[in-house]
Amino acid sequence: MYQQRWKHTDFYLESKEVLWQKLTQQDIATLKDFYQANDHHPLENLHPQRQKEWLCSRFFLSKILKKPLTAIQFNPLYQVGKDYCSLSHDPNFIAVLISQIPCGLDLENDKRTVKQAPLIQRFLKELPNEFSTLQKWTLAESLYKWAGQNGENLEYSQLKFDASNQLFKYKGRIAHYSVQQIHYQQEVLNLSLVTTKHQ
Repeated sequence: MYQQRWKHTDFYLESKEVLWQKLTQQDIATLKDFYQANDHHPLENLHPQRQKEWLCSRFFLSKILKKPLTAIQFNPLYQVGKDYCSLSHDPNFIAVLISQIPCGLDLENDKRTVKQAPLIQRFLKELPNEFSTLQKWTLAESLYKWAGQNGENLEYSQLKFDASNQLFKYKGRIAHYSVQQIHYQQEVLNLSLVTTKHQ
């Protein structure tokens, strides 16, 4: 497992296959029951790859927090006790961000191809040119998750970036952002983090 700590925030990364091997049949049954109760259809309706990602990410979070599966709300934008949590994954890895302040996380393998989505062209053009399209995409995803923790649908037109200080303003709030690459298990992973500026 890879772990990194920043002020107020902890980042965890683990191989999906490692987590899958640790899941028991009872764990899977518990998670499937929860999914059906909250999404009103069986987990089996998802593509097999998505099923595996969903199961592994929630299992990973329960192990990090040292809480039983039944004690955690399983959605990507939520609060557990006094901590905020955000989840992400790529085809091979599961990532978890836990923070004392609202946060958002996105993870993408550097091999992924992302087209120039309109939202990137329109609302993230203030970002430094050295950010690739994929890195801008990860930032857009983490911004969306961060806004969700504040109970909002993100309005990209309201973002005002201060790239020199890696800050942005959004409807009167100020938050930090970080876009970086991690080299882990012979893979290059693009990671984007957003956290509300601590007062």
